[in-house]
Amino acid sequence: MYLPLSLIHLQVFSTYISKYDPKTSTWIPYSGLKDLQLEFTMLDPHIRIALPPVPGHAGKYSVTFRAPDRHGVFKFIVNYKRKGYVNTLLMWTDEL
Repeated sequence: MYLPLSLIHLQVFSTYISKYDPKTSTWIPYSGLKDLQLEFTMLDPHIRIALPPVPGHAGKYSVTFRAPDRHGVFKFIVNYKRKGYVNTLLMWTDEL
C-alpha cells in the first residue's frame, strides 16, 4: 500500500541489551541476538519488524520504520522468549 509522504510518520526505535557475566559479576552489552523483533501496536499489531544489532555499538539494537497517519496512543513492544535466555518484555507508550 502506498501512502503519500505527508501521511507517514517516520519512527526511530532503539534499545540496549545486556547479558550477565557470572565470572565478573557484571552486566555487559550484548549484540548476539539475531531474531529480536519490535511490535508497533495500537489495538492490533500494525507493524512487526526485525530489530537488528547496530554494528560498532555493543548491545544496541535499532530500527527505523514508517508509521501510518493514525492518531492515538501506540505501544512499542519487545517480547523476547528463547530457551537459555531470561524472558525479556519491554513496553513503551507514545502518542502520535
